Amino acid sequence: MKTVLALSFALALVSGACLSSELVDPDGGTGGGAGGSAAGSGGRGGQSGSGGAAGTGGQGGTAGTAGSSAGAGGRGGQGGAGAAGSAGAAGAIAGRGGQAGTAGAGGAGGSAAGAGGRGGQGGTAGTAAAGGAAGTSAGRGVGGQSATAGSAAGAGGRGGQGGTAGTAGASGAAGASGTGGAASWQTGYTATMFGNISAGDCAGVTNFSDMTSISGANCTYQGVTIDAYMSGVANNASFYGAPGDQSSIWMGPQCTCQPGQSETSGKCPSPPACAMEQNCGKCFEVKCDPNGTGTYSNGDTRMGAMYCNPNQSVVIEIIDACPHNHPSNTWWCTNQRRNHIDISCSAMKGIIGNANNAGNWGWVNVQVRSVACGVGLGVKTL
Repeated sequence: MKTVLALSFALALVSGACLSSELVDPDGGTGGGAGGSAAGSGGRGGQSGSGGAAGTGGQGGTAGTAGSSAGAGGRGGQGGAGAAGSAGAAGAIAGRGGQAGTAGAGGAGGSAAGAGGRGGQGGTAGTAAAGGAAGTSAGRGVGGQSATAGSAAGAGGRGGQGGTAGTAGASGAAGASGTGGAASWQTGYTATMFGNISAGDCAGVTNFSDMTSISGANCTYQGVTIDAYMSGVANNASFYGAPGDQSSIWMGPQCTCQPGQSETSGKCPSPPACAMEQNCGKCFEVKCDPNGTGTYSNGDTRMGAMYCNPNQSVVIEIIDACPHNHPSNTWWCTNQRRNHIDISCSAMKGIIGNANNAGNWGWVNVQVRSVACGVGLGVKTL
């Protein structure tokens, strides 16, 4: 039925230091100062330890034993008086040798070994710290030999931190999208026919008297072009439809009376204006429902296998509306029968049990679902 348009719409460097304790023989005796033993933490090379203090002159005691500690150097012990101490071996870390002992009877050289320098702080990227430079040997004391140099080797630096994480692999390509499935069937609908009894696909249908010219259908004002009708050709001149503006498949606002008009008993004085921008050109698949429970105003039903062709459905294109407040609608599409759709005569013939009874039966129970228009209009095999 014809309607009128009204609306459009996301290293740490750890420093560590160990310092050895001092050992001093106040009597200038035989014991040399032990070197510091702490291992340096990884990183920078050890700093130079300070050499042993000069030995005090005294009686000819034996030379102080060389300091042997590794790692961070303590200060060398003072030299004991006595026979000359043997020369200290070169320290591997940068400890400074003991200073010369003071002259005395058989003055002993300073016996303290040059203490190893303190271990370097943690290095970057895990490079081992280099050993300390050789300690400087103690100078000869007056009347005694030089103290043994510190022999402690600088401890290696702490291992570096782990390397940077590797780059993640590239993501795989997305899978191709699946083909969209058809919408679910909606039950509880009824269908009647509309079209010009004297022309087009409704010509010759018995007991049918509609004179609607689809050339002026509402959607022609929304950009839909109605094809030329040709017998046997499935296009929108032979497979078309008009859903109720209160039905579940309608999109957008309901139809309203023309400006200046108002409803009386639910009807507009003249065909209402329907904003169909969201409906025009949509396609729906329709099939007869033998188990439908719809009734007509007089109590008639269309339940049973005899009314339906179980092997066929039809795909139609929306070209118009079925307004609930149209002045000529007394049952279908109104508040009494909201879920309703008007379809073409060709569509009705394609889904009922006997095409020749299209005019006599007038209406049947149907199921509807939205489909892509790309499937093509016309009769489909179920």
